[in-house]
Amino acid sequence: MDFVGEDHVSMENNQKEGESMKKQQSIYIAGSISNDPDYISKFDAAEKKLQETFSGRVVNPVKECQKEFAVPEQMPWDTLMLHVLRKLSGCTHIYMLQDYYRSTGACIELEWARKLGISIIYEKEPPMSKRV
Repeated sequence: MDFVGEDHVSMENNQKEGESMKKQQSIYIAGSISNDPDYISKFDAAEKKLQETFSGRVVNPVKECQKEFAVPEQMPWDTLMLHVLRKLSGCTHIYMLQDYYRSTGACIELEWARKLGISIIYEKEPPMSKRV
């Protein structure tokens, strides 16, 4: 699998000086949901691919919301976003699906990851005109 990463501080450099515990390697999947009627199968396929190639825990926000809320589709968007941003905050990496730039939520997740120093991996580099 070809990943394209941004230059970010490594996980070890990301931690406070003298902190003895390191985060478990984990990767969060981000991409368009609202604009894609097949988002569940898209996120499941990405999860399966990452389970085969990433040495750590894979966080699928679709499944995380299904675990937390009886009917996620009926929850307010901001409630879902706050839930998944908490999940993302505990990760060491974020995996941006190729359609992420079509999604307000995925763009927020990308900015959140940048602010927290989470390593960013792109499924496919977006066109220059679509970069966030």
